[in-house]
Amino acid sequence: SDVAEVKLGTPVVIHLDDENRITGSVTKVFPKAETQISDLGIEQKRVTIEIESQEEDLPVLIGQELDADFITESKDKVLRIREELTYQKSGAYHVFVEANGKVEERPIDVGLVGDTYLEVVSGLSLGEKIIVPQDDISPGVKVNFEE
Repeated sequence: SDVAEVKLGTPVVIHLDDENRITGSVTKVFPKAETQISDLGIEQKRVTIEIESQEEDLPVLIGQELDADFITESKDKVLRIREELTYQKSGAYHVFVEANGKVEERPIDVGLVGDTYLEVVSGLSLGEKIIVPQDDISPGVKVNFEE
């Protein structure tokens, strides 16, 4: 769905396995999508993209399927938190933070949203203690942190 954001020169990270990655960039985006039927019988539109890496001796086989992340936007020096530390309520992101020994619910404004992290634009400051949302956590409950 984000293929419109992929252009020549877009950085790419190819995941060989959990630990090994190859970096590269897009060198060609073919102009036409092809329709294919997946193994589950779902019709998919696929766009062929060529990627080039400067790394040598790549442990990749021709025709091998790999996972790739296309980096269409990035920012440096931003406050970010793991997505699992947030929850949505009335269409807005929220977090639980420790304030004066108690749980405080706080709405946050987010910028870039990735698979794992969210950029926090406002509503949270560096160094605040975030509490993992759980069913038994609610605003006003006393909290104790152990180190």
